[in-house]
Amino acid sequence: MILGQRLLHDDAPFNYSAICNRAAQQAQGDFLLFLDSDTMVVLSNWLERLLAQALRPQVGVVGPRLIYTSERIESAGLVLGMGGDAGSPFVGISMREDGYMGRLQVAQEYSAVSGSCLLIRHELFDQVGGLDEQHFGVRYSDVDLCLKVKAAGYKVIWTPFASLVHFGRQTIHSYADNSFVKMVARSQEALVSRHLPALANDPAFNPNLSLLHKEVQPETEMDVTWEAAFHPRPRVWAYPVNSGGGGEYRVRAPLRALEQAALAQISLLPNSEGRERTRVPSLPEMARAAPDSLFVLHGINDLMIRWLDLYRKYTDTFLVFSLDDNLFHLPQKGGQKNRLPSDMRKRVRRALKHCHRLIVTTEPLREVYQDFIEDIWVMPNRLETQRWGSLESKRGQGKKPRVGWAGAAQHRGDLELIRPVMEALQDEVEWVFMGMCPTPLRPLVDEYHDGVPFVDYPQKLASLNLDLAIAPLEHNKFNEGKSNLRLLEYGALGWPVICSDVEPYRNSPATCLPNKPGAWEKAIRERIHEPDALADEGDRMRAWVRENHMLEDHLEEWMQALFSDEVLRQLLKPAG
Repeated sequence: MILGQRLLHDDAPFNYSAICNRAAQQAQGDFLLFLDSDTMVVLSNWLERLLAQALRPQVGVVGPRLIYTSERIESAGLVLGMGGDAGSPFVGISMREDGYMGRLQVAQEYSAVSGSCLLIRHELFDQVGGLDEQHFGVRYSDVDLCLKVKAAGYKVIWTPFASLVHFGRQTIHSYADNSFVKMVARSQEALVSRHLPALANDPAFNPNLSLLHKEVQPETEMDVTWEAAFHPRPRVWAYPVNSGGGGEYRVRAPLRALEQAALAQISLLPNSEGRERTRVPSLPEMARAAPDSLFVLHGINDLMIRWLDLYRKYTDTFLVFSLDDNLFHLPQKGGQKNRLPSDMRKRVRRALKHCHRLIVTTEPLREVYQDFIEDIWVMPNRLETQRWGSLESKRGQGKKPRVGWAGAAQHRGDLELIRPVMEALQDEVEWVFMGMCPTPLRPLVDEYHDGVPFVDYPQKLASLNLDLAIAPLEHNKFNEGKSNLRLLEYGALGWPVICSDVEPYRNSPATCLPNKPGAWEKAIRERIHEPDALADEGDRMRAWVRENHMLEDHLEEWMQALFSDEVLRQLLKPAG
């Protein structure tokens, strides 16, 4: 029974938690009801129904069903970690529906309920210290209070048998100026700092369900392949950035090989390619997955850099960044320079500031980035045995010797080097191109093949049946940092190679030449007239690749590069 009412006036700067605490000090009842001014009672016995739960000795906090005027759910308890902090599931669903597993129609235990209407025993409120005015002055005080109550051994109950209409934080929104927004950000940071383990593992919510979507559904984007409680091998969560060659050679292939060798457990984050936005795990999602390492390739967008900062602050995950190009000296003719941000140096510095380690493909790249991060590992590109080890490419399949090239659009400037060579040898060889061919070269090409998805690339490349492959590269700082990947692919197929005399291609069985048309024309003509010697060169290329550049022979190096020494000591220590 309500015996009387008192209206308290407060002229202090807005702090929701402070207002509630001062009101609680003045209240004389056994129970405290926190009720927003933008709520409306629709059932006369709503308070009795809340009290029916609150009077149970094991219950500490009770919250009702909050609905919109349309009779759809506005809040049905709070799931920790949902939306990155704490959010209500079932938002927008009719209050008459059963909901997932019938949860919309039964009183049940939650980890937190909305402070827009919250009933708590006065003595317990005082026992746990009330609302935290310093850290949660404008938001999340309800979540913090409920978690303190649970830590004290009491239950938090949500019931659908008491309903109120809630008009959506209209009171709070009236204070939403810049200072208020900053206060909310500080409160969110405090919530993560204090309660991240709870946000990541809400016992009232199935860990296989999504924390992104308010409608309850299985997690399909941020799901990992491991069971959180079972940790037999090091775990790495990786962001391949795309489904092309970069993401394949630098992320997918090494991790796939580690998993097949039972050395590590791996999961991949969604690619940004083909998506409207990059999907990056929130802090609760990262903590719920609990990887030992996060492996990020080319994560230089603002969103990824921001999250790397948060992961470094609030998780123990070992952050490994990867770059396989010199992003400070992009070639003018390759097209990349116009697609990437102009403030690349600043972005790289910001990203690497938050990471523990950088992995690059070549020693020149290590020198490029050595001023940005101390711990740099050089991990060369290598080929997977299952994809490249048994491929066969036939020789002597053309009416004339088949000479060819394969690559992507960024090599436009490189291919301009060989136009005079192609013109001079047009009647002596069949020119075969795959992936890209600049318009000026099209009349000179006898056979052109479009690019294919990477899963089909090795087989498609082998089907070109070349007698000789070429690998021209301009002399510039970008190309000096590139790897010898093109030679590895050609060599795996037994193709002899003529290439530019640049740093990535030296120290190989390929024939390195200066970028002079006359030298290339002479070298090609000499070789096509000696088919047996040309075949021997191809065999030497294949042997060089298989003996030195197969991925499975270097898995221990990848383990050491991807994981901290501490993780390797803990999870790979000898038995007994």
